[in-house]
Amino acid sequence: MRQVKRWGTALCLLWLAGAVSADGILFPSQGSRRDISEPEQKAFIRFQEGKEDLVIQATYKGDARDFAWVVPVPSRPEKVEAFKSALFQELSRLTSDSRGSKSMSAGGFGGGADSGAVTLLERKQAGIYDVSVLAAQDPEALIGWLNENGYLFPEKGAGVVSDYISRGWVFVAMRITVKSRKVQKQLREGTVQPLRLTFDTPQMVYPMKLTALGGRKTGVLLYVAAPYEVQAPNFRSQWGAWLDRPSFLVAPYPTLAKLVRERCYLTKLRAVLDPITMQQDVYLQRNWF
Repeated sequence: MRQVKRWGTALCLLWLAGAVSADGILFPSQGSRRDISEPEQKAFIRFQEGKEDLVIQATYKGDARDFAWVVPVPSRPEKVEAFKSALFQELSRLTSDSRGSKSMSAGGFGGGADSGAVTLLERKQAGIYDVSVLAAQDPEALIGWLNENGYLFPEKGAGVVSDYISRGWVFVAMRITVKSRKVQKQLREGTVQPLRLTFDTPQMVYPMKLTALGGRKTGVLLYVAAPYEVQAPNFRSQWGAWLDRPSFLVAPYPTLAKLVRERCYLTKLRAVLDPITMQQDVYLQRNWF
């Protein structure tokens, strides 16, 4: 495998060997010497009774024509779909309200193919993405599958992959196949369509260990809707409020209202993480204080 010049970003954004595109930890495509970095990851997490909705969007700087995304999750997702980027615009507006400081009530807001050690659980088109959901028994086999299918995955990531496999996690691999002018414009501007993953998990989690392979600091912004206020190691809370009457979100925040249907606490968390702190996934805990 060719040596990677620079890495960056979120979850696992992989440069493709071919002329396809997508989003996660950035690796150059074969023969590419383009310099890419991803200054921030954004995610919305909704957690209720052991089920997590994770909507993720990565931003980056650079010429990102050929890339792909690999996201590890604790269980086979029951839903993988493209989502509206308006979600993060709405969350930004909502959490910029100066009243949002724990005391504010939001009620005032008007089967698959098996190839030995790697199993293809599902393959589908989700918006601009060609999605493959993979289970594996052996890290080398999974990395081999990814490389054979155009994803340049670093061999030094075998240890991280092995840890996920030992815990029974699965891997969602995505490549951009829709190459309209609109999509190409988004790529040039450093944004791509967010993705929504829905899966069972006993505890809220944001996967970070693959990002550590990039070897650089990464900014992460999390919006978390849960039955309680949350906290996470190395993250600082910037905003928090109860959404007491989610139905009133519909008019000003229609995209968010599609995800939040019950009373919950919305917490905004931000961090700049280095490769050491990213060697563990982000588990979100209830804030008792």
